[in-house]
Amino acid sequence: MVDNNGARDKVKEALAKSLGTSKATLEDAAKSAADMAGETIEKAKVKVKRSLSDDNREKKHPKEL
Repeated sequence: MVDNNGARDKVKEALAKSLGTSKATLEDAAKSAADMAGETIEKAKVKVKRSLSDDNREKKHPKEL
C-alpha cells in the first residue's frame, strides 16, 4: 500500500499558499478600488462646490448681455 499522506500534505500546503496569495491580491484590488472611488467622490464634491459658488456669484453679479 502506498502512503499518500505526504502528497496530500503537499497539496494542502500548496492550496493554503495559493488561497493566501489570492486573498492578499483581492484585498489589494479592493483597497485600490476604494481609493479610486474616494478620489472620484472628492473631485465630484469640489466640482459641485465650485458650480454652486459660480451660481451664487452670477446671481449677485449677473452677466451683461
